[in-house]
Order: sequence, then C-alpha cells, then structure tokens
Amino acid sequence: MKPCSYEELDAALEKACRALDRRRKHVLYLSEERHKRVQILADKFTALCGHGLSAGELEKQVYELSKAAEDPSILRETLTILITKEMGGQTEWGMNLLADALHTDGPLEPLIARCLARIRQEDAGNSDFVRQMTAYADTHYMDESLSLQYIADNVVYRNADYIGREFTRAMGKKFSSYLWEVRMEHAKRLMRADGSLHSYEVAERVGLGGSPHYFSQLFRKYTGQTPTDFRRQFHGGPDTL
Repeated sequence: MKPCSYEELDAALEKACRALDRRRKHVLYLSEERHKRVQILADKFTALCGHGLSAGELEKQVYELSKAAEDPSILRETLTILITKEMGGQTEWGMNLLADALHTDGPLEPLIARCLARIRQEDAGNSDFVRQMTAYADTHYMDESLSLQYIADNVVYRNADYIGREFTRAMGKKFSSYLWEVRMEHAKRLMRADGSLHSYEVAERVGLGGSPHYFSQLFRKYTGQTPTDFRRQFHGGPDTL
C-alpha cells in the first residue's frame, strides 16, 4: 500500500518470490511422484503379460492392481504409457483404444486388460521377427552392407526404429552389438583355423573389409588382444594388415 519505501517493496517482492518458488517445487514434487506411480503401475501391468494368464485371469489381476491407482486419471495415464511405449504408439488399434479410454465414463480395467492381451500377442509375433534378424545376421555377417536398416527394409519389412527397440528388449543388446559379436566370433575361428590369413583378409571375410584398421580396433575391444597376439597363440609368426 502507498506510501511505502523501496526497502519495504523489495522485502515484499522477495517474500512473494520465495512463496512462488516453494509452490513451484511442491508442484514439481507432486508431478514427479505421480509420474513414478504411473510408471510403477505400468511396469506391474506389463509383467502380467509373461504369466500365461487366461483372459479372465488377466482382467482379474488388472482389477487388483488398479486398486492402488485411487483415481481414473492415473489409469488413463498408465494406459497411455502402455500404448505409446509397449505397443510403439504406431497402431490404429492402440489409438482407438486410447480414444475409448479418454471418452468412457465406465471402468478402465477392461480396456487395460485388452491392451495387455494385445501386447502379449504382439510379443509373440515379435519373437518371430527377432529370430529372423538373428538368423539373417548369423548367415550374412560377411555382407558389409548389413545393418538394422537393411534388415528392416529387406528381411522383416518393418520400421527400423521399432525392430531395433524390440530386438534390444528381447535380446538385451542392440542389433549392432549382436552383429559385432557374430563377426568377432567368426574372426576368431578364421584365425584359429588358418595362420596364414592376414588381418585385412579376415576383415574382408567378416564384413569389415572396408576398414581393416577398424576391424583390429574392434577385435581388440572384443578379445582384449590384437589380431597379431591372438593368432600367435595358435600359429606364431608375424601379422600384417
């Protein structure tokens, strides 16, 4: 209120800023706690997919877990995570299910159970294309053009980002890491079997012929030894690139 001194005005503004900062931190805390609760619930729902439950048992377990949600908005957020992360958010089916969840006044548990059943179905299909990917890498590792994008376009005919994510989830490693391991194992076999092979020849036979020095770096990272040292264990003699 007027009149007031600059000191009083400054103190009042500082007090107001502190109050706003406390409120902001409290809102952030509540938001983070809510996000954690949603993620934990989503993880618990996802875990049900691997339990071999019947449709009725699956829905029953969903109802049990949903008791911790307390309000429907938590379940809607959880369903959103299941659709966007577990299903890739790519399917019309998933988007329609999410629309149903946003507009229904009824219980959300049946929709969540339907989503989990679909995820389980998708996972069964995913295991098939992951097997295709590993089988192709195992037999075409010597092809320098082999990559995740190549596999997506020419082998499994799916989106590269999607198959990469599913491969990592199924195998516990990226496709590039799997291919690297396959190539290094074959390189080891070649050097054990034939001591006359130069490193550049081995690199060519495992799909890394365009960069023999890079091959040597990868081999050392994988085995802890240079190609020269590794070969000498079995045959002795010098090695050149």
